[in-house]
Amino acid sequence: SELVKKSEKKQKDILEQNLLNEVVQTIEIDVPQCMVENHAARLITNFEIDLVRKGLTRQHYLDMKKMNIDDYKIKFEDQAKKEIINQLVLETIAEQNDFKCSDEDFIDQIKVLAEYHKQSEENIVAKLKPEDKENIERSVIIKKTLKLLVDNAIIEE
Repeated sequence: SELVKKSEKKQKDILEQNLLNEVVQTIEIDVPQCMVENHAARLITNFEIDLVRKGLTRQHYLDMKKMNIDDYKIKFEDQAKKEIINQLVLETIAEQNDFKCSDEDFIDQIKVLAEYHKQSEENIVAKLKPEDKENIERSVIIKKTLKLLVDNAIIEE
């Protein structure tokens, strides 16, 4: 059933995130502050777009969370730094394992996108911009990397 699939995917996502957190904890990476600030700015922009869609403002959110603007910015900077480190770790593991996105992998992703958007594969491909293709390829490589982490994990219950 759909509910079981969603539950299994959520459990898989949690496992992957926990494993990635374990790997990241063993590594020390200095992330340039400008990278953190740039990524945090993108996160804030996306978050505030979502707030507007929900009929909220940043100030309304701050009031609800009993936060000041400095805490708000720090929250997103912390999240940005974590995401950058995770990305760097995954990219390093992918490079070390020479993971690539094959034509077959790419076509499989197109099929998933076509099914999700209820469009033909040809229509999805026709709409792809170069950066979309790069994002799909990067997504495939990240999935392979996370699968490697899961497959090689020793999980204690």
